[in-house]
Amino acid sequence: MDDVWRGKNGRDCRLLQPAVLGVLLAVIVVLAVTLGYSGTKTCDACEDGLRAEARCHNITDHLQDRLTRAQKTLQDARALCDSTVENLNAALAEMKTQEEQQRKQVQDLKNEIEDLKQKLQRAEEEAQLLRFEAPARPGQAPRPTSLPKPRAPVSRSTLTDPGG
Repeated sequence: MDDVWRGKNGRDCRLLQPAVLGVLLAVIVVLAVTLGYSGTKTCDACEDGLRAEARCHNITDHLQDRLTRAQKTLQDARALCDSTVENLNAALAEMKTQEEQQRKQVQDLKNEIEDLKQKLQRAEEEAQLLRFEAPARPGQAPRPTSLPKPRAPVSRSTLTDPGG
């Protein structure tokens, strides 16, 4: 077996073994350091990414809370608006009903005034007839035989204007 470990020139390959092992060990150390360094760099990048993700998550939560509050405020405002519209519509309907009742009352009063005017006119006519039909009492002047003409209604302009 010693022949296998001897080179062509008769040199011993056993002397090369520590050198090869040293080079392999150096390569392994360099690779380990490189991987360790890149691992720490990757770890730092991962931590930066995790911090950025946490910040984004916090901002997202904050914005979600603000959106929820804004939606609640909008919902409350919409409910208040709807309630106000309902109240205003009810008040308007009530006012229309009252207005209609007042119109009816005004019309009823106008009709009643017209009826009373007609009754007054008839009563005046009957009183005139009774005055002329009644026999003259002793000591009274005889009454005229013809009916007097009805008087024109007195207005303010005829009272204040002596020439009119």
